[in-house]
Amino acid sequence: MRHLIKFALNWKDENHLDQAAWNILCLIETKERIEMNLLPKELDDLPSEFFKDNDFSKIMHFWK
Repeated sequence: MRHLIKFALNWKDENHLDQAAWNILCLIETKERIEMNLLPKELDDLPSEFFKDNDFSKIMHFWK
């Protein structure tokens, strides 16, 4: 999310769109490997509590 926001804000310090894509692809791979029991379930540690109320201000605070 941090890279997508920085891309949307036109930050030029790095290629944020590429970084966001890389992170998403790694997330997909990791989740698939967890489901296949190739990686421990403890690696699935996304901060899901931030999504409970659809209050995205909590998410933005987390990624500052």
